[in-house]
Amino acid sequence: MQVTHEAVRVAVEDTGPSHDETAHRGTSGGGQGLVGMRERAALYGGHLDAGPNTRGGWTVRALLIATPPHTTTEQRPE
Repeated sequence: MQVTHEAVRVAVEDTGPSHDETAHRGTSGGGQGLVGMRERAALYGGHLDAGPNTRGGWTVRALLIATPPHTTTEQRPE
């Protein structure tokens, strides 16, 4: 992870499938997965890339743009 005033960069990598067959029991597979993660990254002006890596697993990288908090200005009657 790399954090600056402008952005946050995150990378998650695994080395391949688990040999533990019980690791996937009980998962429904009904989540939003990569589509949901891409949508959330886009909400922050960023993007998400995912794909196979050279170690037999997957790598997911995200860039999230840091934006200043929104400020509201109220116009007061004179």
